[in-house]
Amino acid sequence: AAFRCIFLPVMAVRKRRNTKKRSPSATSHQPESSNNRDTENMIVSNGGSRFPFSMARLFLMVLVIISFAGALLNQSIQKKRVSSKVVTSTEEATADVIEPKVIRTSKDYELLQILPHDKTAFTQGLTFDNGKLLEGTGMYGKSDIRHIDTETGKVLASYTLPGNYFGEGIAMFTNDEGEKQIIQLTWREFKGFIYSAEAPFPLVKEFDFETHSMEGWGITYWEERKEFIVSDGSHYLFFWDRDTLKEKRRILVTVDYTAHERKKVNRVNELEFHNGSILANVWYQDVLIRIDPDTGDVIKVYDFSDLYTDRIPEADCFNGVSATECENEFYVTGKYWPHMYRVKLL
Repeated sequence: AAFRCIFLPVMAVRKRRNTKKRSPSATSHQPESSNNRDTENMIVSNGGSRFPFSMARLFLMVLVIISFAGALLNQSIQKKRVSSKVVTSTEEATADVIEPKVIRTSKDYELLQILPHDKTAFTQGLTFDNGKLLEGTGMYGKSDIRHIDTETGKVLASYTLPGNYFGEGIAMFTNDEGEKQIIQLTWREFKGFIYSAEAPFPLVKEFDFETHSMEGWGITYWEERKEFIVSDGSHYLFFWDRDTLKEKRRILVTVDYTAHERKKVNRVNELEFHNGSILANVWYQDVLIRIDPDTGDVIKVYDFSDLYTDRIPEADCFNGVSATECENEFYVTGKYWPHMYRVKLL
């Protein structure tokens, strides 16, 4: 564009001057196209016109080179900007994934968070699904299912059982129709309940059950096998068909006592199925045990005796465990405890 604006008028003036030097008769005997070619040739061959044209060509070449270099420079700058944006986005994305701060590292776990918990709740079970933490509580006249806000401990929604039922463990599962539901056991009433997982947790059905001790304690769900795993405070775990709610088999829970002897583990309580094995509280012991669901062998014991040492007088035993959305992280608490804890098992 700069070449056209600067040099074309000069060339036009040279054309006019050279044209005036020709005689009218010489011009009239040639076709127009021939006249134009002669004029262009005169610009090239005429001594007075050659120098400006050479300068024009040189200037044009300089402009082309500058433009080309500018384009390359601009492309390089854009790549750097894009690269910078990518790095920035990566940094921002990394910043969004907040690694939890480890408050304390114990022998078997890392303490990640101390959260508020209703100290009037007689915790019987926890279950977590799709960002929602549910808690089942016990005691006659006070048993309920509640959706709790883990950050504040506030009860967001709840359903209270009739006063003649003592609530026990709960578990969330999905039926064949894709509906999320909650199953809940009772202690000595031989009765279980299934609710919709959506507040206010309307009752879907009731069912009867029996166990070795004739009590219901903890329950969890094994999705791959469509089985509920149930404890009754004894040394057995029971496997129920999800749809019939009938026992399919049972296993004896044992632990190595000596190199050549295994002993039964009594009072197995709250349960959580996790990564192919069963995590369980043991009544009035500050431990979680990991159980092989096929053999009943205790394959690991997690010691939580240092989790909550300055207990308030009304605090009862360690009970309640549920996986979170993060790998190998769990919510744990106890009956009448003022805190819930987020921990990572080691």
